[in-house]
Amino acid sequence: MYTTLRDYRFNRDIDDIRGSTVYGTGDEKLGKIDDVIFDSDSGQIRYLVIDTGGWLSSRRFLVPPEEAQPSTTHEDDFTVNMTKAQIERFPALDEKVLEDKQDFENYEKSYRSSWTEPVGRKPASNTRVSTFQNAIVRDRNTICGTETRTRKVG
Repeated sequence: MYTTLRDYRFNRDIDDIRGSTVYGTGDEKLGKIDDVIFDSDSGQIRYLVIDTGGWLSSRRFLVPPEEAQPSTTHEDDFTVNMTKAQIERFPALDEKVLEDKQDFENYEKSYRSSWTEPVGRKPASNTRVSTFQNAIVRDRNTICGTETRTRKVG
């Protein structure tokens, strides 16, 4: 089952990646991490949900966590190897797809085919995302028991 953090706040002092800016190729600002989609059984982050702030008509898109790397020019932010033009080819993210397993699987298939390179399921490859994922793993029962998130997939 997949779910999102939504408004969940950790009790501990966690370096929450939500709110971090994501930059693309050529230091182009793509948006901010608004949420994460994670597996409620394992706590593994499946996608970062990026809010574009309005430059993209659907406003939000997904990035696999292994594609987000620490920015070398912007402290506490991330870079991904993509441009706005590439992102515009992604299918529009309608959060209603998170409410039904089959709808999400169909969206995910369409989304993955829009990437110029295959999207793998390798583990998150940077310390900040891995540390945040560990906090989700540790707190997943509490997170999944909260009433702040209504979107579940699976």
